[in-house]
Amino acid sequence: MTNKQYARWKKWMCFFGKLFRCHQLSDRSFHIYGFQLPLCARCTGIFLGLVLLGPLLCALLPLNMYLSLSFVVAIFIDGFTQLKGWRKSNNYLRLATGLGFGYALVSFIFHIVIMIIQLCS
Repeated sequence: MTNKQYARWKKWMCFFGKLFRCHQLSDRSFHIYGFQLPLCARCTGIFLGLVLLGPLLCALLPLNMYLSLSFVVAIFIDGFTQLKGWRKSNNYLRLATGLGFGYALVSFIFHIVIMIIQLCS
């Protein structure tokens, strides 16, 4: 990695870290060609779930609040049990629970928008 590449990478790391309030721990992040992704695995999953997976699934599948709630519970259990030291999580599980949580957020937003539209009509 050249000094110029490192400086550019460091700039993006700082920008995304501040924007998303991510801890960016190296052991909890994915690396591509030696470069750490600017978000940890869980934040990457949440971001991808919000931007890609959530809108896609909400458009293709009927909205299910119980499914959304189960994803919220899953990310809570994963984070809480890891925090307490009861088990060791891994980046793929963090990514998966983040994706589910991102979908759940989009689903909740869709539900709220639909309820507001129904109340106004």
